[in-house]
Amino acid sequence: MKVVIATILILITFFAVALYMEQYVNQSAEILTSELEKLEQAIEKEEWKEVRQHMENTAQGWGETKKVWLTFLEHNEIDKIDIVFARLQSYVGSEENVEALSSTAELKFLLQHIVEKQGFRLTNVL
Repeated sequence: MKVVIATILILITFFAVALYMEQYVNQSAEILTSELEKLEQAIEKEEWKEVRQHMENTAQGWGETKKVWLTFLEHNEIDKIDIVFARLQSYVGSEENVEALSSTAELKFLLQHIVEKQGFRLTNVL
């Protein structure tokens, strides 16, 4: 009987943590996507002072999010985001709006991909 109760408690804990992590990934990806959309709008207007401010906010947000994501997500997915993010920072620094817009779109895609891939769904479990 003790084994059954222990097993049930472990399963409940596992599912609770998995659901919490899914919620955290969704929420943090949504915040980053929102910052990227603000960045995109500023790039389209070619307001580079505003672009740099949004870039700084996005970099700070990604730095905080990355620390948590590294503990439970695949590192190669995070590495892809780091690479594109570094490219975006370079494009913003040289005020190349077409390339910067392309990189923001790529980052939004990667974030959405992680949300879909890490979701707690039967297709992801099997």
